Amino acid sequence: MAIDKDIKLKIRAKYESSDISAKKVAEEFRADGVDVSEKTVQAWIRKEGWVKGRFGSLAEAIEELLPKEVLESVGEEVKKRIIDSMAGKEVVSGEVIDKYAEAVSKEVIWQQLSRNSLLGKLGQNLQRAENNVSITPSMGNVATYHGMLISTIQTMYGKKVDISIDNPALQGLGDEELKNKSTDELIEIIEREEGS
Repeated sequence: MAIDKDIKLKIRAKYESSDISAKKVAEEFRADGVDVSEKTVQAWIRKEGWVKGRFGSLAEAIEELLPKEVLESVGEEVKKRIIDSMAGKEVVSGEVIDKYAEAVSKEVIWQQLSRNSLLGKLGQNLQRAENNVSITPSMGNVATYHGMLISTIQTMYGKKVDISIDNPALQGLGDEELKNKSTDELIEIIEREEGS
């Protein structure tokens, strides 16, 4: 069975951005419903020269992958804000501000990439749970999946959830309201919030 090019790219990205074996990569994708074997992944690694963990360090990945213009653009915005915040407070040389702005820029980018990565992992876990529930819809699996949805919403929006809902006459949703929502309603809330 041929693997879709997009799926193959995701497999390569996983292998080259982590320090896990071809076997573990194949297992993770099989858990997501992709029919890929360890031998297939190993063949791609040899044939195409994939490098395990090539982009494992996010700092190195930022340096290697982000166009210099992106770093410079973020750096300029950070520098402007640093200068504005220091107005009238202290005198710092331009060279110090430049170095500080560069360091802050990289940190800001790293934090955003990390946040996006974690949200992606939350999504992957939810997808795995949803796949598991569709295969084995036992009450325990459904309850676990429902709990995961609530936990994900609370992780994304805080324990005291205040999600705006379609009817503006109603208040935001709190913990109790979330617990009383059906799984389909929770999925709809997550999808609506991701789309906005």
